[in-house]
Amino acid sequence: MNRLNLLLPISLFSLVLFSCTEISTNDFQFSMKEGGMLQTDTEVFQAEVFQKPWHGVRFDIPYTITNTTDEAVYMIGCKQPMAPVLQKRTNGEWVSAYNSVEQGCLSPPFIVKAGGQWQDTLRVYGIFPGQNAFPEFHTDVEGEYRLKKKIYSNPDTFKDSENWNEQLLPDELRISNSFYVKEK
Repeated sequence: MNRLNLLLPISLFSLVLFSCTEISTNDFQFSMKEGGMLQTDTEVFQAEVFQKPWHGVRFDIPYTITNTTDEAVYMIGCKQPMAPVLQKRTNGEWVSAYNSVEQGCLSPPFIVKAGGQWQDTLRVYGIFPGQNAFPEFHTDVEGEYRLKKKIYSNPDTFKDSENWNEQLLPDELRISNSFYVKEK
């Protein structure tokens, strides 16, 4: 019985020590449950760096928007909703890494009903700065990223463009889980 009493605390200590060691050795940790309405379909994306005709990077980020509010929400754009902004965590801050080029028209709103979903893909094709080409990819490729998208409440106010920013959902609902991008 004394051996059992001695083995139990040692076993528990070993388990805690092993768990802490495992956690501290991971370079990148996050949960797919982080984020608001946006969720990517995976935790790691492979980016292809290319040299011709310019020097840049390309990769796709499939994502799903799930309307977790009690009312319809909407997005704006030209024939399709505007793409989200790709943000990278740099020195503890989220900075814009990539903004896609958008067409300059306005279609009817893209509505997601309460509990509904919208699936889309951000197709990143960015040119590294200094090449007089756009859209630019503003950071180093590898690292932790998230998406941030303009999603508005109350589709009935769509025609009142002066109040769009007042209708933006809170930031915490319009960002995705974090994910990692690495070069192929």
